[in-house]
Amino acid sequence: AAADTPVFTEYRGIKIGMTMDEVRAKLGGPKEKYDSEDDFEISANETARVVYGPDKKVTAISIMYTGDLAAAPAPKAVMGEAIEPRDDGGMYKMVQYPKQGFWLSYSKTAGDTPMIVVMMQKLPTEQ
Repeated sequence: AAADTPVFTEYRGIKIGMTMDEVRAKLGGPKEKYDSEDDFEISANETARVVYGPDKKVTAISIMYTGDLAAAPAPKAVMGEAIEPRDDGGMYKMVQYPKQGFWLSYSKTAGDTPMIVVMMQKLPTEQ
């Protein structure tokens, strides 16, 4: 049952399915805006890309933490459990939540200057 219910369902009030106008009302003006995506600079160490479908509703949210990772969420805060790091220190986990209609992933790169990427994306709907 726990695997059916995601811990992380939104980013700063933004959820899959929200409209472009709702996103901009929550996060303010994007640093870069295009027809199908907005790029937000939250801080020097946190950026977010919000991708929209043809209906201008959120289909994907990608959050990237670089540099000082103090503000980055721990794997448990995103995935609901710890992620065992690989030998090189990197880690990755992805879980699909069909009932909620999206998948969620947590990725941390290896090396001296790791980067953390948290991603949510709408699952394709049956035609």
